[in-house]
Amino acid sequence: MTTETKSKSQRNWTEQFDSAQKHKQNRKYKKALQALEEALALARKHSLTEETFLSLKALADVQRLSGHLKQAGRAEEEALAMSSQLFAARAVSGGETQPTMAESKESPEENRKNANDLKSDRQAKPGKKSDKDKKHEKAEKVKKGEKTDKSKKETKSVKDETVKKSDKKAKSTKEDSRQKESEEDKKSCRHYLEKANSINDFEERADCFRKAIKAGRKEVGKDWEKKYAGVHWLALETRPIMQAMACLARELRWLDEVDEAIEIYETLLALNPNDNQGVRYELAPCLFEAGKYEALEAHLRKYGSESAAIFLYTRALYLYQKTGNSKEARDALQRAFKRNAYVPIFLSDVVEMPEERPTFIGIGDENEALSYVMEYSYLWEPEQSAWLANTLEKDLYKSFADDPELVSDVLKELRLE
Repeated sequence: MTTETKSKSQRNWTEQFDSAQKHKQNRKYKKALQALEEALALARKHSLTEETFLSLKALADVQRLSGHLKQAGRAEEEALAMSSQLFAARAVSGGETQPTMAESKESPEENRKNANDLKSDRQAKPGKKSDKDKKHEKAEKVKKGEKTDKSKKETKSVKDETVKKSDKKAKSTKEDSRQKESEEDKKSCRHYLEKANSINDFEERADCFRKAIKAGRKEVGKDWEKKYAGVHWLALETRPIMQAMACLARELRWLDEVDEAIEIYETLLALNPNDNQGVRYELAPCLFEAGKYEALEAHLRKYGSESAAIFLYTRALYLYQKTGNSKEARDALQRAFKRNAYVPIFLSDVVEMPEERPTFIGIGDENEALSYVMEYSYLWEPEQSAWLANTLEKDLYKSFADDPELVSDVLKELRLE
């Protein structure tokens, strides 16, 4: 690569990287991720080692902020693997060298002195010992033997004492562990559900919900599914465990464990066909994300009369995936827009999003759009977002005629112009 080409590549990388940092500061994580992925691809294409490392670190940070913990972990591991390369490259360029063998040896004068001392020691001959000296040495050996025996006994005593203390400590630790397990067993399902509210980490929260499910099963019995058949949600005893299952499925989806989340949602629907929890809505985008299109089609047919944004926009997204820019896909998207026109507005990131999902959601209102976008915006790739903008351009200007500037900004953002 020529110096001019490399310089140009670095400038292009800097533009993408700076753009990503601005999006990150404005909490537009989707755009930040897209910019960083482009920066990373550029750095790799032109073998820019340091820029690749910086891209990976920044990408991991934004992925963690947007809840994609597994991807963040992979990016951090790759960055860590590159750090040694980067250090070595910097060391070479900085002119650092290892100490030479000469620097680690003694001086010539010291070498000669040591050699003469050694020669002198070897040439020295022991004199003949007298009987008195021999007796004295023998007595000394006896004394040393007595001391050695005594020392061995003392050492053995110390070792025995150490073993006893170690056994006692291990026993105490085991008892403490059993006591903690016993205390954990006494905690209820609701205890863990409440505890999860104070946890921010996805994995820790998922673990808390697993404990809630385990505690709930102990409370209602192992055969609870048969025992409460037909009244699972109506029975107050089983509600906490079903709430914990739904919450766990949601966390698993954010942890990229979509298949397990689908299993839980399907179990909940089988236990409670009336679906008082509304898990049918969560299941639709999960099936799309997992690529289980046959199951998704069957699910959408079953709830074909539903007018919730999560269903309608998922249907439109799926039809575009299946048929491209077909009339069927465009009609589905326009139907979704008529039910909730706010989704494209929030999907564009033009309007600042709240930090938490809305508590109360109504069909067709802003809260419904916010909830959908906050949970599933990552399913809309740049290609799909541009398709949405092109299909709904006229409808957007008509629905938000009082604010054409907003619509213009929304369209530009959706098209990444």
